[in-house]
Amino acid sequence: MPEKKEPHIVVKEMTLAYGSNVVQRNVSFTVNRGDVFIIMGGSGCGKSTTMRGLTGLKPPSAGEILYDGIDFYGSTGAMNRIRRNLGVMFQSGSLWSSMTLAENVALPLEQYTSLKAIQIGKARFRTVDLVQLLRECGADALPIVSMISLLVGLILAFVGAIQLQMFGAQIYVANLVGVAMVRVLGPLDRDERFFPQVRP
Repeated sequence: MPEKKEPHIVVKEMTLAYGSNVVQRNVSFTVNRGDVFIIMGGSGCGKSTTMRGLTGLKPPSAGEILYDGIDFYGSTGAMNRIRRNLGVMFQSGSLWSSMTLAENVALPLEQYTSLKAIQIGKARFRTVDLVQLLRECGADALPIVSMISLLVGLILAFVGAIQLQMFGAQIYVANLVGVAMVRVLGPLDRDERFFPQVRP
């Protein structure tokens, strides 16, 4: 005896329209739990609109959509509970057009997590924050940048030593270290605390 399947999604007489343009009229179907259900059709026949109705992106003009017997559009609380278990993969890069990219990314984090605004990047960025960031990336980074530049110089010297020896130019090994260090430290050459500028 075949196992009786439990209805998971039930659509009853759903009508979807954009203004006076009706895209789907009186659509009814049932998706049982565990089924693979395919919506197929030509371009512009309403496949995406149907999916928008099923996920809460486009409320139907008429009809019902039930998830496990609960009316999806019956209440905001029910819709929000059901939507947490839904996933949407858009056909192309789609965002909420009324929000910026950062706001789109932050929206689910705000709704479903306890992260604070500063943790999801929506806090106001003050001038003092910028100055602090520049200090941390510039002056405070000098020791690590110096160490990296020295190591890069030593590596170049090690690699170049054999070639220089072949031509009797071992004296230039030290120059390789110096050139490599100056090259890495180059972005800091405008910081007058470390490289005072000579003025007439």
